[in-house]
Amino acid sequence: MTDFLSHRVIGRLAGLLYLCGSVIFIATAFLPHRGGSKGELLAVTAGSIVAGLVALFAPWQRWNRSATLALVIPALALIAAGNIVQYDPWTYGIYYMITAAWLGVAHPRGTALKILPLATLSYLAPGLWVHMNARGYQSTVIVMAAFLIIGESLAWVSSRSREAETVDIGRMRAMEALVQATVALAAADEPAAAADRVAELARDLLDGRCSIVMLVDPAGGLRGAGACRWPSPASEVHVRWLDMPARQSMNDGTVNGHPGQPLAGDLTHAAGGQPVVFLPLRGASQPLGLVMVVMETEAETRLDHFENGLARTFATQAGLAFERLEATKVLFEASMRDALTGVGNRRQADQSLGLVTPGDAVAILDLDHFKAVNDRYGHPAGDRVLSTLATFLERFLREGDSVARYGGEEFVIILRGVDAQAQSAFDRIAEDWRASGPVTTFSAGVAVHRAGRSPSATLTLADQALYEAKAAGRNRVIMAIDPSEADVEVRAGI
Repeated sequence: MTDFLSHRVIGRLAGLLYLCGSVIFIATAFLPHRGGSKGELLAVTAGSIVAGLVALFAPWQRWNRSATLALVIPALALIAAGNIVQYDPWTYGIYYMITAAWLGVAHPRGTALKILPLATLSYLAPGLWVHMNARGYQSTVIVMAAFLIIGESLAWVSSRSREAETVDIGRMRAMEALVQATVALAAADEPAAAADRVAELARDLLDGRCSIVMLVDPAGGLRGAGACRWPSPASEVHVRWLDMPARQSMNDGTVNGHPGQPLAGDLTHAAGGQPVVFLPLRGASQPLGLVMVVMETEAETRLDHFENGLARTFATQAGLAFERLEATKVLFEASMRDALTGVGNRRQADQSLGLVTPGDAVAILDLDHFKAVNDRYGHPAGDRVLSTLATFLERFLREGDSVARYGGEEFVIILRGVDAQAQSAFDRIAEDWRASGPVTTFSAGVAVHRAGRSPSATLTLADQALYEAKAAGRNRVIMAIDPSEADVEVRAGI
């Protein structure tokens, strides 16, 4: 049953019909009638009221829908009792039509047919107490036929209505899911997490088994960027030969299904030959990739018009989200990059300094006599010297190291975890620079970061060592003396 016609609503509808019948019984008791006493009619009325109150307040939501069929038994019994008190099969036949209507609205097709024998017995039961002539038996055929026709007809109409309502509710929930997905994508601020989120939302939207987001790889083909319930890490999936439906999705932005067999490309191989749906991820001017959702059956890959539109809308929002994240990444990297040298700028240097850990070496390098270079060769030549030094320094960087232009002709280098080898590492850099035959040399001050010291304090120590290198004649690397070590030397009388 749908949310609209719940078990509780079915029970309460029966309760209201009981109470309405009670009102008719009361009116009948005070109208001219043949046979039967008012007391007997009022007794039947009381029974109908009790049954109606029970039906109204019973906890039907706790039981199965079929539990409400128990209300049919007292209904037929009360109809039969009323007919015994005041025998008139044609009048009391109306109550059977009401019962059939309730069965048709509240229960599936075939229910009225199953109840028909019991309804027939209740209709004939008054014949045990009152004389039922040929007209009465003739009415049995007509009333029961009408009972079956009304019950089954309404059941057919109701089933179609419930199916349509179920579809509408499903679509409403799908639209709600799409809105929530759009909000979630708008809030995404990290590409890897966004790819996992898109995969999860796509799987939920299409009710698939698992899903994977494949983005265009600069090296060629598509590479997994995020997944939901995928059997292996998404980054391990790299495809070059696209299945025809996948290629079509990327080219024209349509949603396409694939039965999985026969295997036709890298994507169907990656999905293990299972049926899949391809959702295109497109930017404003070019394809960005695909979302591949693995379905349970081939039939589920054939989306209807609504599902197709929903999937395309979701894919469009996802593509825009990825394009926005890429644009944000480019802008962020540009904001952290020195335009002249291509290495990090002061903002990048400050960010890297905030991440130093004990044992990392922080150095400040300054080109010697750089003003003289500009005065003698011109500012374009000075710019070339800065760019050459930046490119040279990048050769010595490992994973996690960084170099940034701190301002003017100063550069900040951070080498991770070199600790006691800091002096030799920077001496080697200086020697290689001299060996390259530069226009000018550089001086450097180096400090090793220690626990309990702020990054800015370590940078200050490196800056002081740089001044010492300049004062000592330039073209050299000087290690800053750790203040704690200097105190030890003083106390030891060294």
